[in-house]
Amino acid sequence: MNYTKLSIEERATLQIGLSHSLSLRAIARLIRRSPSTTSREIKRNSNSAGQYIAPQAQQSRCRNRLLCRPKKKLAFDSELFEVVAYMLKHKFSPQQIAGKLRTMNIPGYERTYVCRETVIPPFITGFKSRYQATMANFCLGVMPPSPILGRSLL
Repeated sequence: MNYTKLSIEERATLQIGLSHSLSLRAIARLIRRSPSTTSREIKRNSNSAGQYIAPQAQQSRCRNRLLCRPKKKLAFDSELFEVVAYMLKHKFSPQQIAGKLRTMNIPGYERTYVCRETVIPPFITGFKSRYQATMANFCLGVMPPSPILGRSLL
């Protein structure tokens, strides 16, 4: 069973169908969805006056989607990110950083565990390949050179 979210066009069609007093089944046929889907959408996103407004429903969906996502451990503006960046600049490996963070007593981060796989992605975003990212980080002094795919970076 595949799940696809309702698009803003489908929500607009739903709103127009309701304003023209179409039945839920007729609206469902128009947008090629199940009647139960349209019913849930209306129930979930109608305002206190009982009106369904498509842009508000879309905003609500986006807001709820963000709330259900897990929070990133290494956000760019966090103190933990600064600690990890500092350790990378001082030639700690991701494995060493993960182990060191586990044993450090940083106020507010007593239970923070960052695995080695979590350490690298924030520092390699924006590059087409891991090789390019590693080279860029090495040139910036953020990360020590390491072989990737059997090739030396030097």
